[in-house]
Amino acid sequence: MATYDHIHARVYAMLPAAFLAQGARSVLATGWPLNSAFAATFVPDLVARYRQDSGGDVAAAYAGAQRAAIAAGRPVYEWATWMLIGNSAR
Repeated sequence: MATYDHIHARVYAMLPAAFLAQGARSVLATGWPLNSAFAATFVPDLVARYRQDSGGDVAAAYAGAQRAAIAAGRPVYEWATWMLIGNSAR
């Protein structure tokens, strides 16, 4: 019998897969509930890096945003929940 955690994990896996199946090249997802205040800074930083610094490589922008969070002393549970799934190339 499936537990709540097992079902919850499957739902987290299915949602990004649905976007990828419909043609998204990559999906930014979280592995567990996130800190909304941190998300309000992390996502805009990632988008700015994607537009300006990464040359169109979302993986490079993602890594840069994570490194910035680490350098700022953010706790691991805030930045490690984010997962980039798929192909980051244009």
